[in-house]
Amino acid sequence: MKVINVRNVHCAIPKAMKFMEKHGVFQATRNGNALVSPVPITTVYQRPDERVVFHQKRDANPFFHLFESFWMLNGNNDVESLNFFSKNIAQFSDDGKTFHGAYGHRWRYHFGFDQINQIIKNLIGNKSCRRQVLQMWDSKSDLIDPGKDVPCNLMIVFQVDPEKKNHLNMTVFNRSNDMVWGAYGANAVHMSYLHEYVASFSGMKLGVYYQVSNNFHIYDFTYHKVSDLEGETFDPYSEEEVSPFPIWNKELKDEWDLDCSRFVSGDWKSESDFNTRFFSQVAAPIELAFREYKKSGSDRFQKARKHLQRCKASDWKKACMEWIDRREENLKRKQKELSK
Repeated sequence: MKVINVRNVHCAIPKAMKFMEKHGVFQATRNGNALVSPVPITTVYQRPDERVVFHQKRDANPFFHLFESFWMLNGNNDVESLNFFSKNIAQFSDDGKTFHGAYGHRWRYHFGFDQINQIIKNLIGNKSCRRQVLQMWDSKSDLIDPGKDVPCNLMIVFQVDPEKKNHLNMTVFNRSNDMVWGAYGANAVHMSYLHEYVASFSGMKLGVYYQVSNNFHIYDFTYHKVSDLEGETFDPYSEEEVSPFPIWNKELKDEWDLDCSRFVSGDWKSESDFNTRFFSQVAAPIELAFREYKKSGSDRFQKARKHLQRCKASDWKKACMEWIDRREENLKRKQKELSK
């Protein structure tokens, strides 16, 4: 077992790459050749709410990562919602309409009851309980004719920190973890938001997030995104350039959940349609910016930036601005090449 103990996910990428470049083993997989860790890897995030990756070379899509997190917390499994943010996501669906292994749907509906709400209820009743296990793997569904989309993350355990009594720790167990798209991409965002959600509505503070990856790997076709990051060691969080924005600000849980459902469904037009601060001041401006970016016209980048100026989460704002800037620069570069 290799333990990678870091402040946040941005710091984890270069540290893990040094280990993989030295110890990784090349293997052929169903998705192409991959560099695989010879041992399971546990990533320890001391500050899981610092969930945004800023490495330009990695070029993570912050719009997709943010939306998918709340798509999960809302319990969705539809393809259409995510397809707006990621045009290739539908290839992982068997029928093009739903995802077989959608985490949020398994958290909320798949097993016949809402596991998240039950865990929150249990923790409120007994914070010292060690039985709070959130299940995603279903042997009957996933071992027998599983199809394209089988959960990589299997289960999650919530437990109060034995030293910091009011801090809730979370351990995620994963059978097969792609470093780029999974572990240090989407997983770090949507799992940490789940962590923050459960902690907040259980009346506790955010503790440590442990990600246990049994098979940790990097595919050949994404290796270039995380290699040679020596020139990108600056961490905006540790330098206090940016900071997280809490998802909960003393609002009622029912009120927050209603806003989450409204946000994911797209049944809203402006920030004023939300009652909670996170959705009105962070999520809504970010999605409105992406909607502008998706339109045609040379002014779409500037219009997207205007929406992002209203975003109160400095970390997401920075990541989204830089992502938009890179797209505009790439477009200008292509146009210049075509004009030659």
